[in-house]
Amino acid sequence: RCVCGYENLTKVNDEQVSYFWAEIDENKSRGIKTVGQYDSIRQTDYNVKDINALKIWVSALLFHLRHFIQIFIFFPFLLIPVFNDGLHSLLIAQIYNNQKPKFFSTIRLACKLFPSVLSMKFYFWICAIIWGFVPVYGIIKGARYRACWAMASNVAVFEGLTGVQGERQCSDLISMDSSGKTTRTFLTIPTLIYIFMTIIFVYFTDIHQFSFVPWVYLGVVLWLMIPVSSVLNTLYYLSLTRNLTLKNWYVHIPKKI
Repeated sequence: RCVCGYENLTKVNDEQVSYFWAEIDENKSRGIKTVGQYDSIRQTDYNVKDINALKIWVSALLFHLRHFIQIFIFFPFLLIPVFNDGLHSLLIAQIYNNQKPKFFSTIRLACKLFPSVLSMKFYFWICAIIWGFVPVYGIIKGARYRACWAMASNVAVFEGLTGVQGERQCSDLISMDSSGKTTRTFLTIPTLIYIFMTIIFVYFTDIHQFSFVPWVYLGVVLWLMIPVSSVLNTLYYLSLTRNLTLKNWYVHIPKKI
């Protein structure tokens, strides 16, 4: 089972902290291998003292370039919606623990996780659609369920929770943020990016009339919507669970990987 450890998290009570560390101790006593220390995680990707929405987006946009050599063989699979969420979570877990991703075992595990992740995402998607019919308040609830949708693969990979337990944990994670980072990460910044891209698109198509611009625009939109958004979901999840005073971060990687 995948386990993520927390210590002294803000907005998380002592009972939750004790529970997570008790899980880690229990798995250690059973001989379950844990890898990775917080100090070994690449500091170029995160400033753990202030992981704001903008830094999450910058890291997500640069992720595939920074780690191109390690993940280029996975690229066709990184373009498959939903499936790539679990795959990105697995890749990030290995890369930031200084492990070289192994193609066949990683894909096999992503396939194994896919039905559970799809089930949780489908539940949150249906809830968001239903709430979308409710004026005003439904918009808020719908946005919350979409944020929960983004947490599904990470809860499955890093905490081993699926089904009802996984759905509840996704909801609890989103509830941890009262600073507005969720809104900035999943709504404000992407809206500004698409507005800027649309302005550039209109400028080059109407004024300069470049015929290739629509195809470039479509390619960039798809890139942002599928692989980049998957990385963004995981980085946002890690920004919540590591928080400010996390001393150790463990993630269990199955022995086959």
